[in-house]
Amino acid sequence: MRKLLDPLVKDVLEQFQSPAVQEPLEEFVLRPLLQRILHLLYPYIFGVMLLWIMMFLCLALILLVLLRGSVMDFRKQ
Repeated sequence: MRKLLDPLVKDVLEQFQSPAVQEPLEEFVLRPLLQRILHLLYPYIFGVMLLWIMMFLCLALILLVLLRGSVMDFRKQ
C-alpha cells in the first residue's frame, strides 16, 4: 500500500508547487479565507494594540514623574 501512496503523494505535491495551481488556489481559497479571518479579528487586534499603547504611555508617564521627583530631591540637598 505504501508503494502505491508514496508516488501519488509526490505527484500531488509537485502539482501543487506549479504556478498554474498556486495562483487559483491563492486567489479563490487563501485570500478570501484570510480576509474573512482578519475581518473577524480586526476589532480585537485594534483593542490589544490600543491597550499596549496606553500601557506604554502610562509607563512613560510614571517613569517621568519618578525621575522628576528624584531630580527635585537631589536639588534640595
